[in-house]
Amino acid sequence: MMLVLLYLLVLLIPGGSPAGESHLIGSPDPIVAVKDDDVILPCFQEPPINAENLTIAWTRPDLNLNVHFYQDGRNLPDQINRSYKYRTMLFEDELVRGNVSLKLFYVRLEDEGSYTCKVVKDGKVNKTVIQLSVVVICKPEVSIQGHSGTGVALQCESGGWYPEPELEWRDSEGRLLPADVTQTHRHPDPGPHQRYTVTSNVTVQQTDTNRFTCRVHLQGLNQIMETEIHVPDHSFHPEEHERSQSKNEL
Repeated sequence: MMLVLLYLLVLLIPGGSPAGESHLIGSPDPIVAVKDDDVILPCFQEPPINAENLTIAWTRPDLNLNVHFYQDGRNLPDQINRSYKYRTMLFEDELVRGNVSLKLFYVRLEDEGSYTCKVVKDGKVNKTVIQLSVVVICKPEVSIQGHSGTGVALQCESGGWYPEPELEWRDSEGRLLPADVTQTHRHPDPGPHQRYTVTSNVTVQQTDTNRFTCRVHLQGLNQIMETEIHVPDHSFHPEEHERSQSKNEL
């Protein structure tokens, strides 16, 4: 009776499994990849078991062939969907340690979705699901629009983001600056991956540094792009600057 209770306790412990058996660990959170970058989809056997002679399959529910397929100690490209050919690899030196993670090269927006990591041993299939989110990020462009009242008007524009981004202005101390106007425009892109351009204007006052930052980010995805601009002192006092220039010319 005690042995039965101990066996059940092992099964209930997170990561617990009977001796000699292994389960797969992926990622509880979505993996975020930037378009055109490479990404690793994690998948590990716990406890580690040598996977060199096992069957390893990476699949997607919407594909009729595999994302990657490995069997009998070799990769089988004929079993791979054409959109993933030559863009995937296993870490074959790590298979002996139970690492069956997949590296995906040159990520596309169409790669976004659910991936299932499967390992077959002695006819038993272990699997785990990893979610991949693909984003597009772009460097903001900041420009001086001119003198406005007692301050200087700045504009920030960043186009082509996916999904929809958020924009904020900061001073050199990191303090949030209230924007005058912020607008988000949808691109006329077909398909599910709607692109966005965000534009914002702010009026800034002269400071010790005259440095201001436009920051664009994807909320919850830890993807940030920012551009800092230095506004010359004379931009805040254009009339004085013009008078000084005229005296110098004389």
